[in-house]
Amino acid sequence: MILTCALLIVLTSCPSVVAAAPAVVTQDPRTSVETAIPEGIRLLEAKDYATFLRLFVPPDVLKELSAAESFEGFAKTFGEDGKATAVLAALKSIRGTKPAIDGDGRRATFTLKVPTEGKTTITFIKIGEFWYISDNQP
Repeated sequence: MILTCALLIVLTSCPSVVAAAPAVVTQDPRTSVETAIPEGIRLLEAKDYATFLRLFVPPDVLKELSAAESFEGFAKTFGEDGKATAVLAALKSIRGTKPAIDGDGRRATFTLKVPTEGKTTITFIKIGEFWYISDNQP
């Protein structure tokens, strides 16, 4: 108890000690296709479909989908109609594998270990600094 009090007194009386504490900076996992995959898996396993869609559907496609129906309705349908399960299976299938990267480094195509819904590949595209899942195959 005395040590705790002494430490508290030192920390509060020395602002430089408190100011020297490193700030926690977390990088968005979508800045790398290798870290985007586990993040997508995490969100889908948590059934956080709305967050998954906001983070992994390209912005222009997301805007079109939201215009056609409510985003909440779309996210609910995505979770209920089996699409979320199929995407989760595809992401798990490619976890730890290397993609074929196109010439400009903005398209990464992975071959699925297990075909899902008749598809044998899944493609990520880089828009700005983030990677998104593309429905348009090369």
